[in-house]
Amino acid sequence: MPDKNLETDIERRLRESLEGFSLYSNSHYVGVKIINRKTHIGYRHFPNRGNFFDNHFDLQIEEETCFILGFGIEDGRKRPGFGRQLYELVERFCIREFDSRRFRTTPSGQSKNPDENGKCFWEKMGFEYINENEVEKVVK
Repeated sequence: MPDKNLETDIERRLRESLEGFSLYSNSHYVGVKIINRKTHIGYRHFPNRGNFFDNHFDLQIEEETCFILGFGIEDGRKRPGFGRQLYELVERFCIREFDSRRFRTTPSGQSKNPDENGKCFWEKMGFEYINENEVEKVVK
């Protein structure tokens, strides 16, 4: 049975961290569930609009690995650095709270598109392709 107190405590600490994100408000959705020793964390700017149109992330943390299941910035907010700001906040939070040292995701949509230097969003965040579809970042 999940520990509701632990879930509530993680949510509180994540909300404290999110205060460092320029687009964050206390009215945004933050959810934490612990299932089978895996911690699932979700953040939504506009919880009723779905992941494709808002600032959001979905994480699954297993031991030292943080799987980024979904991540995005609202279309009208792309390019001024909000994606980098939100990702760096997620990385710091996961290292501090879970001792995560490995971050992994599957680039899709606009995060997969290369910029003028031929790098996708995740490569600019320090990730490297580990196969045709997945990128990974290992933090020392």
